[in-house]
Amino acid sequence: MRDGDATPTRDEGPPGAALRRILEATADTPGEDPLRALVRQLAAALAVRCALVTELDGPGRARTLAFWLDGRFGQDFAYALDGSPCEQVFAAGECWCPRGVQQQFPRDADLVRLGLASYHGVVLRGRDGRPLGHLAVLDGRPTDPAHAPMWREVLAVLGARAAAELERRGERRPVNPPPSR
Repeated sequence: MRDGDATPTRDEGPPGAALRRILEATADTPGEDPLRALVRQLAAALAVRCALVTELDGPGRARTLAFWLDGRFGQDFAYALDGSPCEQVFAAGECWCPRGVQQQFPRDADLVRLGLASYHGVVLRGRDGRPLGHLAVLDGRPTDPAHAPMWREVLAVLGARAAAELERRGERRPVNPPPSR
């Protein structure tokens, strides 16, 4: 789905349709950061207010690399995981909260500030199995439980794609030699 297409709904056809649209749309994004394209298309295909990709930014911290909120890219930011659904993603590999996310994670003030009701996230793992970051979608409406299998499939496939991109970026980072003595 490209910008300008009709706004999707959450019940828009067979389970694989959303995944197919996202994969097609993010396969050809010349000049656009692949992670930004991924969150933009993911939010559109699942009709959610927010989608994000993070990387770990030290013990108990994450930093967004692509953050889509209410139809536009938001400023990237770093944050503490403590008390957030993101913390559960890193502890358990995923967090599925189809309703009541504010009540389930009362210490996460951003959930209240943004009026979010649902959260679904998966950890992004490197080839060696270590956690690199996470991919999540959030919305102001509860999620229909009937959509859980499709959403899990979409996040698993796109999570693997995002993890590969994070590893590729890590391989391109210059390695600083140790200081000479």
